[in-house]
Amino acid sequence: MEKRMLYEIETRVYFNSEDEVFNTLPFLHKCLKKKTEFETKMYDLELFNSGKILRVSNVKDNNTIRSYLGYKESDIGNIFNIFNIRNEIDEEITYGINESFILNLIKGIKKEVNAREI
Repeated sequence: MEKRMLYEIETRVYFNSEDEVFNTLPFLHKCLKKKTEFETKMYDLELFNSGKILRVSNVKDNNTIRSYLGYKESDIGNIFNIFNIRNEIDEEITYGINESFILNLIKGIKKEVNAREI
């Protein structure tokens, strides 16, 4: 499968109560009650200050830890302070970070490492 950046559209929706949220969007009830442990680290202050995000996340689900490398470009639009739009891509790096689309995109170093070494 070809790796490419996708456009992410984040939105904010406001409600007056928790009941209103779950009555309007009932599918959220199950996913918001699920507990998932995770740890996320952001890297590169220069990237962050330019509005970009480079992160490594470790997610524990069903006693299995999976690791991900994520990259977000700067916001390219904000509509009515309700939506913001940006390019984003994530890669699973649980078993290594060889041939990383993200590191190649940001001109990162080429070195074999696993997620625990990052």
